[in-house]
Amino acid sequence: MSVDLTSNSAFQFPFPNDSKQANMKLSSRVLPAVTRSSHKRTLVLDLDETLVHSTQQLIENPDNIVTLSNGNNTRTLYVKYRPGLMEFLRKVLKFFEVVVYTASAKEYAEQVINKLDPQRKMLKYRLYRDDCMQIGGHFVKDLSRLGRDLSQVIILDNSITSFAHHLDNGIPILSWFDDPNDSELWKVTNLLEQLINTQDVRPILNSIFNLPKIVQDYQQKCLV
Repeated sequence: MSVDLTSNSAFQFPFPNDSKQANMKLSSRVLPAVTRSSHKRTLVLDLDETLVHSTQQLIENPDNIVTLSNGNNTRTLYVKYRPGLMEFLRKVLKFFEVVVYTASAKEYAEQVINKLDPQRKMLKYRLYRDDCMQIGGHFVKDLSRLGRDLSQVIILDNSITSFAHHLDNGIPILSWFDDPNDSELWKVTNLLEQLINTQDVRPILNSIFNLPKIVQDYQQKCLV
């Protein structure tokens, strides 16, 4: 787990005090109401470069092949799963309500997720590009739309920009493309196990990653 600000255009982050934010938020709640049988905590997972990597280049032994059509044009994408993905999902499902929240288009992302979970038992809740706020050329994920107590919400994402309005809820993960020896999901699992019984995940995540301060310092440096 690491923070790479140079790839996140951090100095352009639209923070919550942006006066325009109120007009950009998507207000409707997208998850069903919490019940007694619901997990207390919610884990939001990004898709591309966090859980999987897709490419138009033919690769050996793809885990999935996605076909996208636009009129007479057809595109084929070859998808590989990050090492340890299925074990990671099985473990976190024991303790978390799991939501996939991606800035990718639904046509593509749903094919990838359906292959991962064809019976829709693991990844029941799915949010796509249309569920994001588009601000300054970035697709920003609005965790308030989940209708969950944000003290119990964690987002795992390789792009800090994607959760710029909820930095205290984030676990940044290194982007994955093809490294077969990658162990980031194993590291994340260990961290999540430490957060299972916490009253509020935000101060703990902030103490570990300190994202608001890091981003603020980076912004000031870039504006000098």
